[in-house]
Amino acid sequence: MISFLGEPVTSAAVDDDPPEVPIGALLWPLGWMAHRALDLARADPSLAPRLLELDWPELHLLAFAMSRDWHRDRTAQVAASVGAPVRDVLKAFDLPDLPDLERFLRHLPREILPEADYRRMTSLLDDPRSADIVRDEIDIQPQWLRNVMDLPWKLLTVPIVAAVDDEPRGAERLLTWTERVAKRRGDPDTRFVVDRLRTARSARSLRGRISRLADEQASSEAAPSAIDIAEFAETMRGNLDIGNGMPRAAERRHRALQRLRWGGAAV
Repeated sequence: MISFLGEPVTSAAVDDDPPEVPIGALLWPLGWMAHRALDLARADPSLAPRLLELDWPELHLLAFAMSRDWHRDRTAQVAASVGAPVRDVLKAFDLPDLPDLERFLRHLPREILPEADYRRMTSLLDDPRSADIVRDEIDIQPQWLRNVMDLPWKLLTVPIVAAVDDEPRGAERLLTWTERVAKRRGDPDTRFVVDRLRTARSARSLRGRISRLADEQASSEAAPSAIDIAEFAETMRGNLDIGNGMPRAAERRHRALQRLRWGGAAV
């Protein structure tokens, strides 16, 4: 529990953390890493001013380090990560060299992400497919990042990431969508539907394939599954349509798609 202005605020529980830690208002926005930052400052008072001087990329790097394997006996190791170069932090935690990590941290939002998201960044950036996708994203939003992390590798393509964008539970909804489409088609599994989506080489191609799959499921009885299929298909088509005038993340979406050839790809 975190005490803030006299009111208890619940923080993420960690097995070896005390149940209650007095956290000042300045540290409270750090969320799950607040009490750990306080531990560092108490163990080494000289760290206190350095913690206050960290910019957001450095805070994200510190959160990345703290999320790896937090133990009281590793406080000194984490403390050495405060303001340290990215390569030194990776080496200290025996992590693989991640050339894109420094740039990636600069483009994260100005808020502390869930601890689990930092843990998953290693595999995200160590995999060439996912690293290639996040490399060109310069305005990373928490839900967009979570969708990228949650997509199975077969569906991890630039057009599909653009289709789910930062939709709430976008990756989960896409998987449900493929299952419902396959079921209404009478397929024994989702292999055909997944293959149609993952082999689309452009946004235009994927948009067309989504439309075809959704149109095949049109029902005069307007069954709930058909309605759900049509609604999420429309959501994905809207995310892929740069010219539809949507204000939400339109410019960011354009940057994410600009390295795709909009026309000329076979549907």
